Amino acid sequence: MVRELHEEYGIIVSRGTCYNARSWARKMLQGSLNEHYHMLPCYVAELQKVNMNSTFQLEVEHDIHNSLARFNRLYICLESLARGFLEGCRPVIGLDGCFLKTKLKGQLLSAVGRDGNNQMFPIAWVVVEGENQASWTWFISLLMTDLGIVDGYGWTIISDQQKGLENAVAGLLPNAEQRNCARHIYANWRKKRHSSDILRNLFWKAVKTFISNKPKCEVIDNNMSECFNSFILPSRSKPTIDMLEYIRTIRRALEDNKHNCRACCVIHAGHLKFEVSTHGEGFVVNLRAQHCTCRYWAIAGIPCPHSIACIHFIWAGPANYVNEWLRSKRYINAALRKPSGMGLAPVQKERFD
Repeated sequence: MVRELHEEYGIIVSRGTCYNARSWARKMLQGSLNEHYHMLPCYVAELQKVNMNSTFQLEVEHDIHNSLARFNRLYICLESLARGFLEGCRPVIGLDGCFLKTKLKGQLLSAVGRDGNNQMFPIAWVVVEGENQASWTWFISLLMTDLGIVDGYGWTIISDQQKGLENAVAGLLPNAEQRNCARHIYANWRKKRHSSDILRNLFWKAVKTFISNKPKCEVIDNNMSECFNSFILPSRSKPTIDMLEYIRTIRRALEDNKHNCRACCVIHAGHLKFEVSTHGEGFVVNLRAQHCTCRYWAIAGIPCPHSIACIHFIWAGPANYVNEWLRSKRYINAALRKPSGMGLAPVQKERFD
């Protein structure tokens, strides 16, 4: 901005002057942070009016010395997103938090799913005072109610190694499979001088041997949540209501495996069992049990190259062996619940007071 003013108008101004001018202009256009926090109750009431079955939980703290209320937390879960996730997505939830870039700080916590097309599916988000066990417990408790989760049985939670989050998940979802982001684990492990190519390859091979194959999701990182944080990055410096409005308005693997299966040599052992060799390695495939010893099929729900070679051997179609969670019917069910605008009815855009 300093350079642009000098080059276009021949004006020399300091960086501080530019910062103050931008702040003044932003306040004129968007309103102050105080005004946004003052309007939050009216904003929540407007959301509730047009989304009666959705959950909006505003928590404030009252000062005992006066009648003023101070903002503490705000939880948002749209019914269309919750239903779309339950009807069309696998029972896998990524949990993560990111900093807000306003003067008052705070953090945004989010729960993100993954649809049948392996794209992010936002479920719920919350603005809190900070990322700690108390805020995560509050968020996860409300999320469990909206999704009908009891003790986590049959669910998979993916997160980083934030201790407050881990403790909250362990306390509220004791029977859920908890996957820590393998990319973060490897980064910490590498700092301890475990950076050789051999150890790196062994690490990534070992990781997938410890995850459950029930959710039909091979993901071992929390990239979906990080993608969501990146997606909303432009809004994180905006006043609260503008940020929330920004968030509100927001078959590849099988084909790759079909291509890779051409390098496989298949030997039929009878009863839909096969021995497959490729690139010097051997695998056993059981089409009846939909299992390959590489474990990709059981974990991801998509036939691996070895199993696709066997499916071609019996003149069948690989698409018929894709897990139910990844079928187009499931994807359509989720998509129908997530129309443009993130599934929220039109909201009055003027002022909420």
